Amino acid sequence: MTKRQKKGLVLSGGGKRGVFQLAHLDETKHQYTHINGVSTGILAGAMFAAGKTSQAIDVYTEMANAKIYSHSPLTRKGTFSIPNIIFRLLRGKTSLGELHRLEELIRDNFTLQDFGRVQDSGIDVRVYAHCIQRKDFPLHSWSTQDGYTDYKTFVKAMVASCCFYPLGHVADVYYPGLGKTYQYVDGGHADSITINQMLRQGIQDITVYILQERIPYGAFPDVKNLVDGVGRVARGMRQYQYWNKLHEACELAAHGTHADQLTIRAIYLPQELSNNAMDFNAAHAQQYERMGRDLELVGRHTHVY
Repeated sequence: MTKRQKKGLVLSGGGKRGVFQLAHLDETKHQYTHINGVSTGILAGAMFAAGKTSQAIDVYTEMANAKIYSHSPLTRKGTFSIPNIIFRLLRGKTSLGELHRLEELIRDNFTLQDFGRVQDSGIDVRVYAHCIQRKDFPLHSWSTQDGYTDYKTFVKAMVASCCFYPLGHVADVYYPGLGKTYQYVDGGHADSITINQMLRQGIQDITVYILQERIPYGAFPDVKNLVDGVGRVARGMRQYQYWNKLHEACELAAHGTHADQLTIRAIYLPQELSNNAMDFNAAHAQQYERMGRDLELVGRHTHVY
C-alpha cells in the first residue's frame, strides 16, 4: 500500500460486540493506513494493526466479566448486583464498578513489542476518550504515530476509552498535548464513531463499523416495564448519535475539495443479542463472531454513502 492510498477504519464502541468487527476484518483481510476507535473499537483496532486478529477473537470468545472487572456491578447472570451497588455507594465510590483487570488483559495481549510493530508499520492507530475535568468535555486522542505517546500512556488511554462510566471507573491518563494528567471516561459516551476526526485527517476512503443494529421506525411494540423503557431510550439515543455522526460526516465531506472521490462504507451489526453490551457473555461473543464471518449477511447490512 503506497502513501497515497490512504484508507481509514473507524471502529465504534459496543463492549462484547467488538468481536463482530474483528471476525469480519479477519475474513476480508483488508488493509488500512489509519485506524480510529473508542472503547472496544480501539482494542480491536490495535490488535488488528498488530497482526493479532485471531488472538483478539480468542480473547473475546473466552471473555468473562471476572477477567475485566476488579469490582463488578453485574451478577454472573449479567444483571445488576443491587447489594454490590449499594455497598459501593455507601462507601462513597465514584463508580458502580472498576475495570482495573482490563489493563492487565490489554498488556498481556497488546505488548510493548506489538506497539513498536505498529509504529514501525506506519499505521496511525488513534484512541479517543473524553476528559471530564475540562468544562467543554473534550475528546482527546493518543496515536501510535504522534511521536510523543509512549506504550504505557497508550495503554492507559485504551483503558480510559473502555471505562464506560458509571459501570467502569474514571481513569487517570497523561495527555501530552497539555502536559498534564487528567481524568477520562469512555469516548463512546458522546462520540461512538470518530468519523469526523478521520475526515479531518484527510482520508477519502473510510469504512465505519457500527456495533448496533439499525432500528426501523415503528419497530418496537408497547413498552413492557421501566427497564424495557430505559433500554429502548438508550438504544434510540445511540442510534440517533450514529446517524447524526454519519450525516455530519457526509455534509462535511460534501463541501471538501475532493468530495467526488469520497467513499464512506457503514457496516451495521445485523442483530443485537442483548441490550447489555458490558456483560461479557462468551456464548454471545461466539455468535457475534459467526455473524462477522458471514460475508453475505454483513453485506446486507453495509451501506455506502
